[in-house]
Amino acid sequence: MGTAIWPTSACRDRRPGTGGPLRRLRGIWLSVLAPNTAALRAYEKAGFQHVGRRRAAGYWDGRHCDEVLMDALPTDIQ
Repeated sequence: MGTAIWPTSACRDRRPGTGGPLRRLRGIWLSVLAPNTAALRAYEKAGFQHVGRRRAAGYWDGRHCDEVLMDALPTDIQ
């Protein structure tokens, strides 16, 4: 399962007329295991880009596998 980090200040800003909770968001990053191709495709379709790879950082089906790091800027999100 991937991990996403959301700044707490962006999540608190829910006042009407402020542009919503994502107004001040600078970027989002996540990690997903490389064999999880369905998740990789979904994140790519949403606008995330590959930014790195941690070799043998996870387990999938009892075997070591790479962890793919992805990020997106507000302008990337579809």
